[in-house]
Amino acid sequence: MSDLHRSELVVKAEISRGMRTAEVSSGATGAGTTRRLAPAVARWLETTESELAKANTLAKLVDVLVPLLYELGRLILEAVLEERDAQWQRPAPQVACPKCGDAMKKKKNRIAIKRKTRIGEVTHKRTFCHCPRCGHTGAPVDAELQAGRGANRHESGFVSLLLHMVTALQFAKGCELFERSTGVAVSTQLAQGLVDQVGGEMVAAEMALAQKVWQLQFDEPELFLPGGERLIGGRNPGTVYIMEDNSKVGVHEGPRGRGAPEGKRSSYLERLGKHEKGKRVREDKRGAGHWHDEGADDRPDDDAGTSGYRDVRALIIFRAADLKEGKGGRKYIQRKVIRSHIGTAEEWKKLVHLALYEAGVFWAQCVVIIADGGQGIWELMEELLPQTPEREVVKILDWCHAVSHLWKVATAYKGSKTPQQRAAARKWLGPLLDELHAGHPSVVLQRLRNCPTDKAIASDFADTLRKCINYFDKHSQRMLYHRFRKAGLLIGSGPIESVHAWAIQPRLRLPGMRWSVDGANRMLRLRCSWASGTWDADIRRTLEELLKKPLQCKETKAM
Repeated sequence: MSDLHRSELVVKAEISRGMRTAEVSSGATGAGTTRRLAPAVARWLETTESELAKANTLAKLVDVLVPLLYELGRLILEAVLEERDAQWQRPAPQVACPKCGDAMKKKKNRIAIKRKTRIGEVTHKRTFCHCPRCGHTGAPVDAELQAGRGANRHESGFVSLLLHMVTALQFAKGCELFERSTGVAVSTQLAQGLVDQVGGEMVAAEMALAQKVWQLQFDEPELFLPGGERLIGGRNPGTVYIMEDNSKVGVHEGPRGRGAPEGKRSSYLERLGKHEKGKRVREDKRGAGHWHDEGADDRPDDDAGTSGYRDVRALIIFRAADLKEGKGGRKYIQRKVIRSHIGTAEEWKKLVHLALYEAGVFWAQCVVIIADGGQGIWELMEELLPQTPEREVVKILDWCHAVSHLWKVATAYKGSKTPQQRAAARKWLGPLLDELHAGHPSVVLQRLRNCPTDKAIASDFADTLRKCINYFDKHSQRMLYHRFRKAGLLIGSGPIESVHAWAIQPRLRLPGMRWSVDGANRMLRLRCSWASGTWDADIRRTLEELLKKPLQCKETKAM
């Protein structure tokens, strides 16, 4: 046994003996505990001198001191918690029931509990009280420490940090990073339980608030018009950008794996259908089926209740004033609101409505909407943000989506298999891009209509050309790029594409991942909180709300 470990056992014994013999008054604080521990801690530090003398590098010195400091912190914390509970072991003071107000009876035996903290796991005993009238049971020290069950069983800083890591990384990698960073070992079971409870509460609270704000527009419509900010003490956000887009996430509903009931397992034909569906999705992602965005939101309720790939809708909102220029002329968004969800169109509409209200978009005098050709997106924005005399709504089709449609026509016309064919396609496309960039979609349409469609050209060219003509004819008023650029507006939806690329897909679409819809939405809500820069406030508010509610599910065990 090393000198360091032997001294640790000695200190624990001295602390335990001191706690049993100490005279603790009702007004005792942690300061008295610290003074009482000082001699034992001093002797422990003397014992560690030999360990420190053997350390000949800075890293080895830190390796000796870090476990020591963590262990000292745990010992002091356990002593303080024991002292806090000691005042409730006396006959006085009486404990009032938080439910009915009657006096509660104190139980003789104290119950030990383990709590996870950023400095490790601590164990302390609590005095429990029982209300004879309503049957409520609780520990007074829990109310004093604002601790409870479930996520609130552990220290809030521990919960926030662990959730942060498993939100950024997979559960196993996040727990591994947490242990390497803090020296505290945690299990993926605990991490998943915290995500389910905290993320689930965030989703439920947001949906309830969305329903409340949705009803508010009928009760107090003046709050949703320019100038409504004066009624609630807000401020006008100026010019606001809104961008929306969809991506895919793998979803598997119902029982799965070897334990699934025989009747639930897919038949050969069902598996074959899923294989073909997955093949089409992969082709879409590679660009072979890019035309799906013409009606991406026209499907009924996003194939609710099915397994496979489901649409993840995402939204980003930011003010023009928050668009800053960094090094090299690259622009970045200083503050933003990001929301994402898997569910029905009705759920998404209310969530978007809530995000617009919280960001103050309804009060803006100029709203710029940038999106692709999905008709459902434009219909949703038309419903939520109609053009009014007080509000200007500018609708812009994403520049890259428009160019990609022309490029498909060019490659179908000139070919794309050889470098010579691709060079010919770029040469044919150049004049069309110049006209489009100058804000002349009508000229582009005319040239597309004049393209020959004889049999000498590839057989799919006529169909590709027809789709492109319909696309440009439908969105021509959203392609006045010269006018938009002259007004200093963005013409690309890069920010929302980036949201899918770095905030959604890296966590929810890793190889082999399959999510339930509820599980994906919990993780999406945590990821959106992290990406929006509101993590600390959101986690603190959620833990406070969970503290007020009785735990409905089985308490997660600390592993």
